[in-house]
Amino acid sequence: MRKKLYTIGNVAKKAMISTRTLRYYEKLGIIEPDFVGDNSYRYYEEDTILKLTIIKYFKLIGFSLEEIKAQLISQDVNKMIATFDKILARSDIDIEEIIQRKEIVNDWKDLLEESKMLEFHKIEDVNVRYMAEKNLISFPFVFDFDYKSSILNLEFSSFINKKNNTISGPVMFYFDDINKRIASDDKNDKISANYIQKAVKKIDSDLNFHLEPNFCACLYHYGSFDSLYLSYKKLIDWQKKSSYKFVGPVIERFVLDYWTSFDEEKFITELIVPIEKF
Repeated sequence: MRKKLYTIGNVAKKAMISTRTLRYYEKLGIIEPDFVGDNSYRYYEEDTILKLTIIKYFKLIGFSLEEIKAQLISQDVNKMIATFDKILARSDIDIEEIIQRKEIVNDWKDLLEESKMLEFHKIEDVNVRYMAEKNLISFPFVFDFDYKSSILNLEFSSFINKKNNTISGPVMFYFDDINKRIASDDKNDKISANYIQKAVKKIDSDLNFHLEPNFCACLYHYGSFDSLYLSYKKLIDWQKKSSYKFVGPVIERFVLDYWTSFDEEKFITELIVPIEKF
């Protein structure tokens, strides 16, 4: 008895896939039509169509098309177990990437929520708070007061890719000495700095930038970087009237910057300076 044949259109509709996909499977040798007419129309028997159920499920659980083809040809249990081991290994990588992506999105969302709260409350006074220790990835560079090219630093991006790492959280610039940073601004002179940021993966020891736990004077600056010197002046004036002294470095922590908006009037930058009691 002749078995019932189905046209490629019938098969596509029955399997809920496109005729283009069926032809691609044929090109790869995954599934073949049981009969090709003189007009090049393709026809499939029921048994062949049922293979599409297996193919769709194999794709769902992570088989590549080449792995599907090999399994349909050999139907070898040992080879199938080996393929499952490969898929499990690939899945572990996928899980790690998803976890990292979720961490990056959460960190960025936190920054946006911080900027939203600051825009509402407009905290403009210097405040003292404890800063926990941090291990960050570090990239030394020469800062020339071009904030856009420094924050969206292509060299840093290439450096991170080369180190097979991923960064998250706010961009921060670390300057060894707050007074030198201010003097450099006054003279419009270049100054050595470190681009520091949270790394998602383990940091190589030579790239690790350790921030000691400390009490710090913190001040939010609102708006363009062109007026950042006014916030530095505010910090210096506060220090003169307080019972604290600055103990060296300053960190510029960018809460809202070019990564989120190109409207500089919306920018929020936090200045962080370690302090000690007199």
